[in-house]
Amino acid sequence: NYASGATRRVGYAIPQSQRVTRLVRNIGKLLTDDLTVEPDRHEALTKLHVVRHLARVGSNSRLELWISSKDALFARGLCQSSTLLIALAPAAGSLLRQWPANRFVELGIWLQQTYRCKILIIGRNTDRGLCAQIGDSLDSSKTVNLAGKTTLGQLSAILMNSSLFIGSDSGPMHMAAAAQVPVVALFGPGNIRRFSPWKTRSEVLSLGLFCSPCSENCIFDRPYCMDISVEAVKNAVSRLKAATATFGTDA
Repeated sequence: NYASGATRRVGYAIPQSQRVTRLVRNIGKLLTDDLTVEPDRHEALTKLHVVRHLARVGSNSRLELWISSKDALFARGLCQSSTLLIALAPAAGSLLRQWPANRFVELGIWLQQTYRCKILIIGRNTDRGLCAQIGDSLDSSKTVNLAGKTTLGQLSAILMNSSLFIGSDSGPMHMAAAAQVPVVALFGPGNIRRFSPWKTRSEVLSLGLFCSPCSENCIFDRPYCMDISVEAVKNAVSRLKAATATFGTDA
């Protein structure tokens, strides 16, 4: 930034059409290279555009995860069986982005009965209650609640060993995409064009309500945009299974 003394400061200034405070808008004046913001361009390309502005890089835009040998060893301890592993991430950065817990329970029961899979429930320490609520309703012999029990490296290694990820518009969803895991992403207020799973086989589910995407100042008494049916998610899982040869075996 400007205070660092950097001779080049590359970034995106706030468009004049966007309503922000004067302080935020003036930050753009500190840039030496003011790049043009393209509305609805995927965030991966937006960030890559900055890198390409500064240096010549290849055309590969895939995301990557880096793990240590200790991370890999941690994951092998959980994922060493031949059982199909499916990761569920029920939490999100905002409550408005979360799919209802009872629907995760219904889906989890179906997954365990249909695919005889082990379900790994992932989340932060603050998600323990939500994840326990879901995990306690599933087959305990085929469920591992990892909420608050992994580092980012360990979580990355676990996702690399998973066959499928199902979750809301969240950080773990993007990590799963970077791990090249098939993803079922549940979108409500988020911008699908900017934040959909990048460069991995995926099914993105959204009701496409007139108010989506939004700033998350919901105009209703609850986020109706997250009323995606369990049946819709089941169908998405089935489509991914049909398209992915290594994804599981029916019971």
